[in-house]
Amino acid sequence: MGSQTVPAPIFWYYLESWLSHLHFDRNLNNQCPQRQPAECGIDGRTWSRIPGGKAWRGSDGSECIYDERGNLELGNETYNYGPDPFTFRHVVCDFLPAILSGHSGNTSGQTQVQICTP
Repeated sequence: MGSQTVPAPIFWYYLESWLSHLHFDRNLNNQCPQRQPAECGIDGRTWSRIPGGKAWRGSDGSECIYDERGNLELGNETYNYGPDPFTFRHVVCDFLPAILSGHSGNTSGQTQVQICTP
């Protein structure tokens, strides 16, 4: 009675299912202030504005888009498991799943909107 192995097709099915769940439900982790982070109270995260755009990236992986008046625009935000876009973690956990699934992971309606405190 040696060790049993999981047949390859079953292993890949479960791996793909697990990765798909992580990718498509990623925005359940996204937390965006209702106003640009520079205008909201401090919540312990650091934020940086993505050059050339309307997006802000938080140190926790949250990524949020704001209009020209500083209001949160829901629908294009996304959570990044690797908050720094120039890391191996971001490539493996965020970029590759989007390419392999053909879906960006921007699942609308999952982001938690945080009320700003003065």
